[in-house]
Amino acid sequence: MRKHLKPAAKKLGLLAVTWHLLRHSHATMLDSVGTPIGTMQSLLGHSTPEITREIYLHAIPEEQRRAVESVERLVFGPKLDPPGLCVWGGALLEAATRERTSEMVSRVVDGLSWFGEATFEVSVGKQIAKFEAALERLTVTGRGRFALHSFCARTALLAYDPVQRDLEDCYWKAFEIHIARSQVVHGIVSSGSPLFRKSLQTAHEVTRTVLFRGLEIQWHLDRGRKPSTRKSLDDFYNKQMSPHARLFSELRKELNVQHDLVRKSRS
Repeated sequence: MRKHLKPAAKKLGLLAVTWHLLRHSHATMLDSVGTPIGTMQSLLGHSTPEITREIYLHAIPEEQRRAVESVERLVFGPKLDPPGLCVWGGALLEAATRERTSEMVSRVVDGLSWFGEATFEVSVGKQIAKFEAALERLTVTGRGRFALHSFCARTALLAYDPVQRDLEDCYWKAFEIHIARSQVVHGIVSSGSPLFRKSLQTAHEVTRTVLFRGLEIQWHLDRGRKPSTRKSLDDFYNKQMSPHARLFSELRKELNVQHDLVRKSRS
Protein backbone atom coordinates (compact mmCIF):
# COMPACT_ATOMS: atom_id res chain seq x y z
CA MET A 1 0.00 0.00 0.00
CA ARG A 2 2.89 2.35 0.77
CA LYS A 3 4.25 2.15 -2.76
CA HIS A 4 0.91 3.42 -4.09
CA LEU A 5 0.38 6.22 -1.57
CA LYS A 6 3.76 7.93 -1.91
CA PRO A 7 3.61 8.52 -5.71
CA ALA A 8 -0.03 9.66 -5.49
CA ALA A 9 0.72 12.08 -2.64
CA LYS A 10 3.74 13.41 -4.53
CA LYS A 11 1.65 14.13 -7.64
CA LEU A 12 -0.85 16.07 -5.52
CA GLY A 13 1.89 17.99 -3.68
CA LEU A 14 1.22 16.23 -0.33
CA LEU A 15 4.77 15.13 0.44
CA ALA A 16 4.26 14.59 4.19
CA VAL A 17 1.30 12.22 3.85
CA THR A 18 1.87 8.69 5.19
CA TRP A 19 -0.43 5.81 6.06
CA HIS A 20 0.42 6.41 9.73
CA LEU A 21 -0.72 10.03 9.41
CA LEU A 22 -3.95 8.95 7.73
CA ARG A 23 -4.54 6.44 10.52
CA HIS A 24 -4.21 9.15 13.19
CA SER A 25 -6.46 11.48 11.16
CA HIS A 26 -9.06 8.73 10.78
CA ALA A 27 -9.11 8.17 14.55
CA THR A 28 -9.44 11.89 15.25
CA MET A 29 -12.33 12.27 12.80
CA LEU A 30 -14.11 9.25 14.29
CA ASP A 31 -13.82 10.89 17.68
CA SER A 32 -15.02 14.27 16.38
CA VAL A 33 -18.31 12.74 15.14
CA GLY A 34 -18.95 11.04 18.48
CA THR A 35 -17.94 7.44 17.72
CA PRO A 36 -17.85 5.32 20.93
CA ILE A 37 -14.32 4.51 22.08
CA GLY A 38 -15.03 0.76 21.91
CA THR A 39 -16.07 1.03 18.26
CA MET A 40 -12.96 3.06 17.46
CA GLN A 41 -10.77 0.50 19.24
CA SER A 42 -12.28 -2.26 17.13
CA LEU A 43 -11.92 -0.35 13.85
CA LEU A 44 -8.29 0.51 14.58
CA GLY A 45 -7.45 -2.99 15.83
CA HIS A 46 -6.10 -1.94 19.23
CA SER A 47 -5.85 -4.35 22.15
CA THR A 48 -7.13 -1.84 24.71
CA PRO A 49 -9.18 1.40 24.64
CA GLU A 50 -6.29 3.17 26.39
CA ILE A 51 -4.08 2.82 23.32
CA THR A 52 -6.76 4.39 21.18
CA ARG A 53 -7.41 7.21 23.64
CA GLU A 54 -3.82 8.07 24.60
CA ILE A 55 -1.92 7.61 21.33
CA TYR A 56 -4.27 8.02 18.40
CA LEU A 57 -6.78 10.67 19.44
CA HIS A 58 -5.90 14.32 18.85
CA ALA A 59 -8.61 16.63 20.13
CA ILE A 60 -9.86 19.45 17.91
CA PRO A 61 -11.26 22.09 20.29
CA GLU A 62 -14.25 23.93 18.88
CA GLU A 63 -12.50 27.29 19.20
CA GLN A 64 -9.55 26.04 17.14
CA ARG A 65 -11.90 24.51 14.58
CA ARG A 66 -13.73 27.81 14.11
CA ALA A 67 -10.44 29.69 13.76
CA VAL A 68 -9.18 27.27 11.10
CA GLU A 69 -12.48 27.45 9.20
CA SER A 70 -12.31 31.26 9.27
CA VAL A 71 -8.86 31.19 7.70
CA GLU A 72 -10.09 28.61 5.17
CA ARG A 73 -12.95 30.90 4.14
CA LEU A 74 -10.51 33.84 3.84
CA VAL A 75 -8.15 31.90 1.56
CA PHE A 76 -10.54 29.71 -0.42
CA GLY A 77 -13.86 31.57 -0.16
CA PRO A 78 -17.22 30.04 0.82
CA LYS A 79 -17.34 26.26 0.93
CA LEU A 80 -18.62 24.40 -2.08
CA ASP A 81 -19.71 20.88 -1.28
CA PRO A 82 -21.09 19.12 -4.36
CA PRO A 83 -22.84 15.85 -3.45
CA GLY A 84 -20.31 13.69 -5.29
CA LEU A 85 -17.15 15.51 -4.16
CA CYS A 86 -15.86 12.68 -1.94
CA VAL A 87 -16.49 10.13 -4.69
CA TRP A 88 -14.78 12.27 -7.34
CA GLY A 89 -11.81 13.08 -5.12
CA GLY A 90 -11.38 9.44 -4.18
CA ALA A 91 -11.52 8.42 -7.83
CA LEU A 92 -8.83 10.97 -8.70
CA LEU A 93 -6.54 9.78 -5.89
CA GLU A 94 -7.00 6.15 -6.93
CA ALA A 95 -6.38 6.95 -10.61
CA ALA A 96 -3.27 8.98 -9.76
CA THR A 97 -1.66 5.90 -8.18
CA ARG A 98 -1.73 3.96 -11.43
CA GLU A 99 1.42 3.57 -13.44
CA ARG A 100 -0.21 5.17 -16.50
CA THR A 101 -2.56 8.02 -15.72
CA SER A 102 -5.30 9.15 -18.08
CA GLU A 103 -5.52 12.42 -19.98
CA MET A 104 -8.11 13.83 -17.60
CA VAL A 105 -6.28 12.78 -14.44
CA SER A 106 -3.14 14.59 -15.62
CA ARG A 107 -5.16 17.69 -16.45
CA VAL A 108 -7.05 17.83 -13.16
CA VAL A 109 -3.90 17.25 -11.09
CA ASP A 110 -2.09 20.00 -13.02
CA GLY A 111 -5.08 22.31 -12.60
CA LEU A 112 -5.19 21.72 -8.85
CA SER A 113 -1.46 22.41 -8.68
CA TRP A 114 -1.80 25.72 -10.56
CA PHE A 115 -4.73 26.73 -8.36
CA GLY A 116 -2.79 25.93 -5.18
CA GLU A 117 0.20 27.96 -6.33
CA ALA A 118 -2.03 30.86 -7.35
CA THR A 119 -3.84 30.97 -4.02
CA PHE A 120 -0.61 31.59 -2.10
CA GLU A 121 1.18 33.65 -4.77
CA VAL A 122 2.38 37.06 -3.56
CA SER A 123 2.45 38.72 -6.98
CA VAL A 124 -1.13 39.33 -8.14
CA GLY A 125 0.04 39.38 -11.76
CA LYS A 126 1.45 35.86 -11.39
CA GLN A 127 -1.61 34.91 -9.36
CA ILE A 128 -4.13 35.61 -12.11
CA ALA A 129 -1.78 34.06 -14.69
CA LYS A 130 -1.78 30.82 -12.69
CA PHE A 131 -5.55 30.86 -12.31
CA GLU A 132 -5.83 31.16 -16.09
CA ALA A 133 -3.22 28.42 -16.53
CA ALA A 134 -5.41 26.10 -14.44
CA LEU A 135 -8.43 26.96 -16.59
CA GLU A 136 -6.49 26.42 -19.82
CA ARG A 137 -5.24 23.04 -18.63
CA LEU A 138 -8.82 21.84 -18.29
CA THR A 139 -10.23 23.45 -21.43
CA VAL A 140 -7.56 23.81 -24.12
CA THR A 141 -6.97 20.62 -26.10
CA GLY A 142 -5.67 21.96 -29.41
CA ARG A 143 -1.97 21.78 -30.18
CA GLY A 144 -1.88 24.95 -32.26
CA ARG A 145 -2.79 28.57 -31.66
CA PHE A 146 -4.78 29.50 -28.55
CA ALA A 147 -8.48 29.88 -29.48
CA LEU A 148 -10.08 32.46 -27.22
CA HIS A 149 -13.68 31.57 -28.11
CA SER A 150 -13.08 27.89 -27.36
CA PHE A 151 -11.44 28.78 -24.04
CA CYS A 152 -14.36 31.02 -23.02
CA ALA A 153 -17.02 28.56 -24.19
CA ARG A 154 -15.50 25.53 -22.47
CA THR A 155 -14.80 27.47 -19.26
CA ALA A 156 -18.43 28.61 -19.29
CA LEU A 157 -19.66 25.03 -19.74
CA LEU A 158 -17.70 23.97 -16.65
CA ALA A 159 -18.54 26.99 -14.52
CA TYR A 160 -22.20 27.70 -15.19
CA ASP A 161 -25.14 26.71 -13.03
CA PRO A 162 -28.05 25.25 -15.05
CA VAL A 163 -30.48 26.43 -12.38
CA GLN A 164 -29.23 30.01 -12.59
CA ARG A 165 -28.95 29.79 -16.39
CA ASP A 166 -25.79 31.89 -16.28
CA LEU A 167 -23.94 30.29 -19.20
CA GLU A 168 -23.55 33.59 -21.06
CA ASP A 169 -22.41 35.35 -17.89
CA CYS A 170 -19.74 32.67 -17.31
CA TYR A 171 -18.57 33.05 -20.92
CA TRP A 172 -17.87 36.74 -20.37
CA LYS A 173 -16.23 36.06 -17.02
CA ALA A 174 -13.73 33.82 -18.82
CA PHE A 175 -13.09 36.64 -21.31
CA GLU A 176 -12.66 39.09 -18.42
CA ILE A 177 -10.07 36.81 -16.78
CA HIS A 178 -8.10 36.45 -20.00
CA ILE A 179 -8.05 40.20 -20.72
CA ALA A 180 -7.21 41.12 -17.11
CA ARG A 181 -4.29 38.68 -17.11
CA SER A 182 -2.99 40.06 -20.40
CA GLN A 183 -3.32 43.70 -19.34
CA VAL A 184 -1.65 43.37 -15.96
CA VAL A 185 1.21 41.23 -17.33
CA HIS A 186 1.90 43.83 -20.06
CA GLY A 187 1.60 46.76 -17.65
CA ILE A 188 -1.54 48.18 -19.26
CA VAL A 189 -3.48 48.22 -15.98
CA SER A 190 -2.26 48.55 -12.40
CA SER A 191 -2.40 45.46 -10.21
CA GLY A 192 -3.83 47.67 -7.48
CA SER A 193 -6.74 49.04 -9.49
CA PRO A 194 -10.25 48.15 -8.25
CA LEU A 195 -11.16 46.81 -11.70
CA PHE A 196 -8.24 44.38 -11.73
CA ARG A 197 -8.92 43.30 -8.15
CA LYS A 198 -12.48 42.49 -9.15
CA SER A 199 -11.22 40.41 -12.08
CA LEU A 200 -8.78 38.61 -9.78
CA GLN A 201 -11.61 37.64 -7.45
CA THR A 202 -13.64 36.46 -10.44
CA ALA A 203 -10.68 34.34 -11.58
CA HIS A 204 -10.45 32.73 -8.15
CA GLU A 205 -14.15 31.89 -7.99
CA VAL A 206 -14.44 30.63 -11.57
CA THR A 207 -11.30 28.49 -11.36
CA ARG A 208 -12.44 26.88 -8.13
CA THR A 209 -15.83 26.02 -9.61
CA VAL A 210 -14.23 24.66 -12.79
CA LEU A 211 -11.91 22.41 -10.80
CA PHE A 212 -14.84 20.86 -8.94
CA ARG A 213 -16.50 20.22 -12.30
CA GLY A 214 -13.22 18.82 -13.60
CA LEU A 215 -13.20 16.25 -10.81
CA GLU A 216 -16.69 15.15 -11.83
CA ILE A 217 -15.74 14.92 -15.51
CA GLN A 218 -12.65 12.86 -14.71
CA TRP A 219 -14.84 10.43 -12.76
CA HIS A 220 -17.26 10.09 -15.68
CA LEU A 221 -14.65 9.79 -18.45
CA ASP A 222 -12.45 7.30 -16.60
CA ARG A 223 -15.20 4.97 -15.33
CA GLY A 224 -14.89 2.62 -18.30
CA ARG A 225 -12.12 0.19 -19.08
CA LYS A 226 -10.24 2.63 -21.28
CA PRO A 227 -8.65 5.73 -19.70
CA SER A 228 -9.71 9.12 -21.04
CA THR A 229 -7.82 10.57 -23.99
CA ARG A 230 -7.58 13.96 -25.65
CA LYS A 231 -10.19 12.78 -28.17
CA SER A 232 -12.67 11.64 -25.51
CA LEU A 233 -12.29 15.02 -23.80
CA ASP A 234 -12.94 16.82 -27.09
CA ASP A 235 -15.97 14.59 -27.68
CA PHE A 236 -17.28 15.48 -24.23
CA TYR A 237 -16.99 19.22 -24.90
CA ASN A 238 -18.59 18.91 -28.35
CA LYS A 239 -21.54 17.02 -26.86
CA GLN A 240 -21.95 19.60 -24.09
CA MET A 241 -21.77 22.53 -26.51
CA SER A 242 -24.24 21.11 -29.02
CA PRO A 243 -27.46 22.19 -27.20
CA HIS A 244 -26.06 25.74 -26.93
CA ALA A 245 -24.75 25.99 -30.50
CA ARG A 246 -26.85 29.04 -31.43
CA LEU A 247 -25.90 30.95 -28.28
CA PHE A 248 -22.20 30.21 -28.72
CA SER A 249 -22.37 31.29 -32.36
CA GLU A 250 -23.75 34.67 -31.29
CA LEU A 251 -21.22 34.94 -28.48
CA ARG A 252 -18.35 34.26 -30.89
CA LYS A 253 -19.41 37.21 -33.05
CA GLU A 254 -19.70 39.52 -30.05
CA LEU A 255 -16.36 38.24 -28.72
CA ASN A 256 -14.61 39.21 -31.96
CA VAL A 257 -16.05 42.73 -31.66
CA GLN A 258 -15.08 43.10 -27.99
CA HIS A 259 -11.59 41.67 -28.56
CA ASP A 260 -10.99 44.09 -31.43
CA LEU A 261 -12.01 46.99 -29.18
CA VAL A 262 -9.55 45.86 -26.52
CA ARG A 263 -6.74 45.55 -29.07
CA LYS A 264 -7.48 49.00 -30.50
CA SER A 265 -7.42 50.54 -27.01
CA ARG A 266 -3.85 49.31 -26.59
CA SER A 267 -2.56 50.94 -29.78
